[in-house]
Amino acid sequence: QKKREIPGEVIETTRLFLQRQLTSQVLKERAIKREEIRLSYPGITALNFEYALKTIISEVKGWDTAKHQPMEYPGMFGTPSAFGGGIENISFRQWQAQILAP
Repeated sequence: QKKREIPGEVIETTRLFLQRQLTSQVLKERAIKREEIRLSYPGITALNFEYALKTIISEVKGWDTAKHQPMEYPGMFGTPSAFGGGIENISFRQWQAQILAP
C-alpha cells in the first residue's frame, strides 16, 4: 500500500489543538483566509466537497469509484458489495450526500 503524506497545515492544526493554542483569534483569522479564497476562486468549495467525498468513499467505505468495485483493502466497515448514492443542494451554501454501501 502506498504511503500518504499528511499536509503540513493539518499537522500544524493538530499541534496547535493538542497544545491548546488553537485560540478564537487563530480560528477567526483562518475563517477570513478561507472566505478570501472562496471569493477569489469561485467553485473551489465544490471541488473541495468532491475531493472530501471521494476520500470518504474510498477510505471509509472502501469503494474504488474508478473501477466500480471494492478496493483491494477493506473500508472502516468491511468490504462493500455495492455502492450507490446521491448529492443534493439543501440550501444556498449547503450540500448533502447520501451514501449507500451494503
